[in-house]
Amino acid sequence: MVSTIVIASAGQLGSELMAALKARGEAAVGVNLESCNLDDPQSIEATLARYPGVTRIFNAGAFTQVDRAEQEPQAAFRTNALGVGFLAHACAERQITLVHFSTDYVFGEGHSRPILEDAAPNPLSVYGRSKLLGERLALQHNPRTFVLRSCGLYGPSHPNFVRAMLRVGQGSEPVAIVNDQIVTPTPARTLAEVAIALSTRDDFGIFHATAQGQCSWFDFARALFDHLDLRPRLRPVDSQSWGAAARRPTYSVLENRALKHLQLDSFGDWYAELAAFLNDHGQRLLDELRPAPDLGAGHRPAAP
Repeated sequence: MVSTIVIASAGQLGSELMAALKARGEAAVGVNLESCNLDDPQSIEATLARYPGVTRIFNAGAFTQVDRAEQEPQAAFRTNALGVGFLAHACAERQITLVHFSTDYVFGEGHSRPILEDAAPNPLSVYGRSKLLGERLALQHNPRTFVLRSCGLYGPSHPNFVRAMLRVGQGSEPVAIVNDQIVTPTPARTLAEVAIALSTRDDFGIFHATAQGQCSWFDFARALFDHLDLRPRLRPVDSQSWGAAARRPTYSVLENRALKHLQLDSFGDWYAELAAFLNDHGQRLLDELRPAPDLGAGHRPAAP
């Protein structure tokens, strides 16, 4: 009997959750946002009715296009906030544990040291505000909720910063990268493993869950290029010059204090995590993302 549902199971984080659950021999099923539409309470109810033995749900579904959210705030709030509230309410009625994922972008300016779980949020963007409301609705509607905030997720598939850099970094044009936003790149696989371990406990609430250490997006790109012995022409730019539609925090490094208290912080240093990831996936990604000769110029990576 199915005991666990992963929502958005084909996405970057969802696919890692499914792989990790399968490796543990757990009876898990994945659903996409078409079959379990978070905007529609009836769709959520129908999904849960199909799997009456479920005791745990991982919600990896989200509206993640940070800049697009500025132009489509209603869509962002429907998925990231209202839909999460609907899901949490349905879980509470069945005493289902909900594991929900959030972001460092719930914080704003004024930080210079790793941010603790109980720090006051102050999001700068529509995306950040929608994710913050989603956290609050999840915790309000279901006492059996874990909220895991993470940062700079990457994996071997789906759009992310690593894949964008490896695509443009093999071209002939200079690569412009933001150098004044300090973050912590985090592998989706490690986040999935930590989330699964945490979900077996009853210590519900908010947890920060990122790799250790910090860097700028520019340093992140330089580290992955160095590890793969690539030498593109890198051009650091500041956030104002980049001109993204959504504001990002200057410093959004998270401190995993709650995970450390439970002795569940299995994240390594961000550079060591990146090196291990590239050892496993780097060459395949280089081959997959190598541009055709006539497509090598004029590319510009998406803003982080």
